Amino acid sequence: MREENINFRIILRVALALLPALLGLTTPALIICAYDIAFSLILFGQGTCVIASLSAVLLSMLYCGLFGASAQMQGLFLGIEAVLCGVACGYSVTEKKNFYFGMWAATFGFLLPSCVNLYLVAGAKGQSVADFLTSSQLHEMRIQIDNVLVQAGLESGAFD
Repeated sequence: MREENINFRIILRVALALLPALLGLTTPALIICAYDIAFSLILFGQGTCVIASLSAVLLSMLYCGLFGASAQMQGLFLGIEAVLCGVACGYSVTEKKNFYFGMWAATFGFLLPSCVNLYLVAGAKGQSVADFLTSSQLHEMRIQIDNVLVQAGLESGAFD
């Protein structure tokens, strides 16, 4: 068994990986951060992976928290998604699991927090998940139809 040295430079890697989240690019931030977490588990061991995971969650909450309290909650889920995906990939490599196990584990690591987040956001607005997902698209479509009707010289609100 290899001797594990805790590497605190991984915090800097995670902090840099989450910088795209400051620009609203959460998907690239999630991917790069999950890569760094998997990298820390594979190369440095479990202790460094725990440090990377905790720093990922805390830094994503900090970065997203700059946009408000509800964004801080989104940052929490972003960090949890990155941690679960990274740990699933790192575990499948270190334990020599097959490719499909790693893909399914990383997929569930992303989908589970995403579904919980969707449920909490919809519940906070007093809607079901289906209503939450469809209401905003229907509202946008009504606005676009009204704009087209106004530009065509017709009466707005014909489809209410």
